[in-house]
Amino acid sequence: MLKKIKNILFGDYSPDIALRYLPVVDIITKNKLNNSSILEVGSGDYGITTYLKKKITGLDIEFSGEESRRLEKIKYQGGKFPFMSGQFDLILTVDSLEHIAPAQRRNHINEIMRVARSGVIFVVPCGQEAARHDKKLQAYFYKINGYYDRFLQEHIANGLPQLEELIEFINQGAEANGKIIKIIKQKRLLNIYLREALMKCKISHSVGLSIVYYLGLILVPARRLLNFGHCYRYLIYVKII
Repeated sequence: MLKKIKNILFGDYSPDIALRYLPVVDIITKNKLNNSSILEVGSGDYGITTYLKKKITGLDIEFSGEESRRLEKIKYQGGKFPFMSGQFDLILTVDSLEHIAPAQRRNHINEIMRVARSGVIFVVPCGQEAARHDKKLQAYFYKINGYYDRFLQEHIANGLPQLEELIEFINQGAEANGKIIKIIKQKRLLNIYLREALMKCKISHSVGLSIVYYLGLILVPARRLLNFGHCYRYLIYVKII
């Protein structure tokens, strides 16, 4: 019943996913990139298509099988991307790099820079505060469910990227592929304590807290005001000149 009510009121939207993707949509809209060919690396079954109403290509090592009219799914086994250099105008990767083993992140970003023609948008949980946040949520998840969340466990096992390291890998990837870049935007996303409260509502089995979680969507129009203090993610928009 709760799921039916949620679908009637909010459709496919959920607060945590909206707050990671809508800042990307803002950049695409502001920079008039809507007609660009777009590849989302680590898209899962829907990626940004819930929030950006256009057809894109999604690259991932696993899909659940759910159908999406807007996402062309390309499955691969890691390593070199199955695309030509500069094949896509814009590359997106949202909450994906933390699922890549640290030893592979440099080459992964190198591939992103190789395939991008005009720009790349990275959205990544970064830093020690975000890592502590993940461990707190994992402990809470275990307390509620009696087992560990698979995705949080990958965050913890791999370790989150550090911002300085990420910038270094982006610059190295550009240089390796003979591209000149400019970082147009670098911003924090979502105060970490607000996210903790939001995610605990989501994890809880309480109907009341689940309702509170979805009511968090009322914060979405004011999302720019939520990026204060210690934040969970960084967004980096890289333009290829």
